[in-house]
Amino acid sequence: MAKPVILFNTGTGSDTAASGAGPATALSGTGADLDATTTVDLSVDSPDLSGVATDGSAALWVGTSSGRQFAEIVSVDDILKTVTVADAYGVTESGRNWGIGGKRNSWDNADSQTVFADYSGGWEVQTETAQPLTTAIDLSVALAGNESLRITGATEHQVITQSGAGLAIFTLGAVAAFYWENLHFKHSNATNEYAVVSDVSAEENTFRNCICGDASGGDNPKGFIRRGSGGVSGVFIDCEARWCTEDGMGNTSMRGRLIAHGSYAHDCGRHGFGTRGDQETLLTFCVSENNGGSGVSGQLRDTGSHAIINCTMHGNAADGVSMTADDGILYVFNCNLTANGGYGIDLSSDETEFANHFVDFNNFGTGSTANTSGAVNNISSGPNDLTVDPSYTDAANENFEVGTSVKAKGFPDSARNIGADQSSTVSYVDIGAAQREEPSGGGGETSHVFAS
Repeated sequence: MAKPVILFNTGTGSDTAASGAGPATALSGTGADLDATTTVDLSVDSPDLSGVATDGSAALWVGTSSGRQFAEIVSVDDILKTVTVADAYGVTESGRNWGIGGKRNSWDNADSQTVFADYSGGWEVQTETAQPLTTAIDLSVALAGNESLRITGATEHQVITQSGAGLAIFTLGAVAAFYWENLHFKHSNATNEYAVVSDVSAEENTFRNCICGDASGGDNPKGFIRRGSGGVSGVFIDCEARWCTEDGMGNTSMRGRLIAHGSYAHDCGRHGFGTRGDQETLLTFCVSENNGGSGVSGQLRDTGSHAIINCTMHGNAADGVSMTADDGILYVFNCNLTANGGYGIDLSSDETEFANHFVDFNNFGTGSTANTSGAVNNISSGPNDLTVDPSYTDAANENFEVGTSVKAKGFPDSARNIGADQSSTVSYVDIGAAQREEPSGGGGETSHVFAS
């Protein structure tokens, strides 16, 4: 069954005569009659309801004095001029403004913001324009199973700016899954906060094609997401964290899983990627550079493990990878860990006797790309690790495409066949986030970088 997509546009939308989901041209009126059931009587305004979808994609908005304002439409009666919704309005009152379809205006409007309390699993809230905020949006509806709420930009990188002192853009207060896409989070107040703050355990958050941060000295949040209490997980696909004042993606106290693929964290005040390590960490084809702490920082805890694969950690003030050692397991391979102010990989206690770590097929640089303190600390490097200049195309200008010195030096080992040297398959993997594109007969690029 279809679900509503509640559409917002600050230029053409209305917070008094539209629901955001339904006919492109909104139906509206001022005489909605409610009796605390799932049926809403619109007969005073006598609208033509014949074109209203009843497959779940349309929504009714009623400006109630309290409680629910948005509800999914399941049927209409164009003779009686009534609308039946999936969830009952909890008030008995009449003469209320209402709307079906069209576009809403502002996420900061008190009535419009009730959509973030009225949603059900599968709903989507989407904006076509930038959305300025003066209050935090509270997402506190529990969802079951694989249900989720989608919050998206209709096109790439719609800017959401919080101006309230110390306020997050979104606060999460219930066990649920949230999907964020095509958004650009900013914070214009001198007292900033993370874009998303979770105050309950088991929150699942997926960010895709999102940006957090602005510019040096600009409207920068602390970072994408942190936990207030409980635990929160973050998945980052094709995302950028830039000039965030603390950890860019994840947080060293988050206690949930951290997964990132093809993402880029740079110039953040603390770590590019942060994780506590209670659950798994998986970073693949990510770049973390020029951050005030480490490229990635966390804890090796007995409840989780860290896997950092085909990543580039360059020029961070502390280490490329820094971990407080406990009982967890660390896998770092196919990474360029270069020009960091500490070590390439730094553990807080001696792990050299533990055979279950896999640190190999990495490059720790040499000369100007070497790490200040050395390649590794408190863990053994691997027999296939390198200390060569990766010949970045232009690291000063964020281009970490590589030269031939790390070509096909990653794992799986190109000198062996995949699967204990038993298959007939050979793989050629470059070290680092950037994989070379060899010239073809038709010409084309010579290299490619996966980070956004």
